[in-house]
Amino acid sequence: MKHPHVFLVCLFLVIAGSHLEAKSNFTIAYIPGKQSSFYQSIEKGIRKKAREYNAQVIVPAYPESWDENEQVKIIQSVFTIEPPQVLVISPASGGKLVQTLLDLKKQGIEIITINRELVTKHLDSRHKHRFPLLHITTDQWEGGKAMADKLAALIDGKGAVYINSTFPDVPSISRRFKAFLQALESFPNISIIGIDIAGIDFSNSDKGLGGSSKELERNAFKQSLEIVQKHPDIKAIFCTNHLSGKGIIQTMLVTGLEGSVKIGVWDTTPEMITAIDNGIVDLALAQKPEEMGSAAVFWGYRYLESGEGIPEKIVIDFEMVTKANSSENRMRDLVYY
Repeated sequence: MKHPHVFLVCLFLVIAGSHLEAKSNFTIAYIPGKQSSFYQSIEKGIRKKAREYNAQVIVPAYPESWDENEQVKIIQSVFTIEPPQVLVISPASGGKLVQTLLDLKKQGIEIITINRELVTKHLDSRHKHRFPLLHITTDQWEGGKAMADKLAALIDGKGAVYINSTFPDVPSISRRFKAFLQALESFPNISIIGIDIAGIDFSNSDKGLGGSSKELERNAFKQSLEIVQKHPDIKAIFCTNHLSGKGIIQTMLVTGLEGSVKIGVWDTTPEMITAIDNGIVDLALAQKPEEMGSAAVFWGYRYLESGEGIPEKIVIDFEMVTKANSSENRMRDLVYY
């Protein structure tokens, strides 16, 4: 088994969850990165698990873009009035957000991050001052390697490959990107013909330049269109995020290249599954956001009950969805809704 510790964590969630006595004064809040099916699926997992504990769930309006300024405003306007015991957040980049979350920690609110880690960490053996309490994520590195191996197999280990990524300073995205590049080094007959960044560098987030989904799609479309026009011999494209993937799909449709260029995309949004069914996208990596949300509630509740046995990080496994397996019920259950 590739990740035995992941299996043990998931098994513990199922078994131990039924033995914890529910209490009605447990309140958990959730701030997503932005409005998307991925973050909505995390909320779904939070709400489903919270019902087992008769817990209250606070979810304010979703941020319009993945920007620290928006997340800070939400925290200041909502959680200072009705503070939860645990805050689950997919944090945008920036020191202002870190300081805001540290202030919440000083008030006794535990922080659990999902999908993106905070740069600042404080640890001690008793967890009393640990910040954040826990990080929950997909195995980004193994996912990037798996995507490289499978795309390489689809093009028989040779040909021109293009990469379109989104945000350069988001650790989760940079890990999958770097792992993909490293894995391709094992294929000497594969060449990288281009690497583009469709997003805006979050180092500018203090200026409100978080970027929008539509902007990312437009940028990825323009960038990939230029690439395929310059390189008619292109064989495969890797998208590190479904937003750039939507732009790549547009390029395939406009140029009539759908099916002839192999496409691998990170995340199984409904659009990506439809593209797989239609033969435009060949491979999509399914994270398990609902499971992430469920794990956040379980471990947050466990900490409040016992204060012990809380891991620093939980890594959730992933699945690869292709046209061959996309109709299977277990794969359809991995679509983000």
